Amino acid sequence: MHPRLPPVRATVLLVLSLAVAACSPDLSPEDTVKAWFDAVACGDAGAALPLLDESSRAALDELAQRWSKAEEGLVSALGTPPADPDARAFLQALFTSKGRLPDMPFDHEERVGQAHISGDHAEVPVRGITETHALILRRDSGRWRLVLKLL
Repeated sequence: MHPRLPPVRATVLLVLSLAVAACSPDLSPEDTVKAWFDAVACGDAGAALPLLDESSRAALDELAQRWSKAEEGLVSALGTPPADPDARAFLQALFTSKGRLPDMPFDHEERVGQAHISGDHAEVPVRGITETHALILRRDSGRWRLVLKLL
């Protein structure tokens, strides 16, 4: 039986593991998806953002700009934006307001399936609570990054 880690130490270890996962050039598509869900579960946009591809980060920047212009649906869902919000601020607000992704349980580790890889594209199945979702990834500069459909 392993001793339980103090909460602060456990949090530091989790943050360090997410940072290593986000920076590792050889992270598999499955491990990239797991790192994404770990970041979402912790509500850590700083760890989640580097796991996204460029088009997803650009879409988050665009949504942040719309949020900063007080677009009605975004403000009612996410609250008042900070001054000059960026992709990270938008993603953090999304994590804070939603808590976790719809249909995705917290025990995601066992629900991530084997990737289907074709060149620089991969599809990773993730069993949700009600259905299986196919997450799309793209290899960019040797790293697998998630492609989110945001706009």
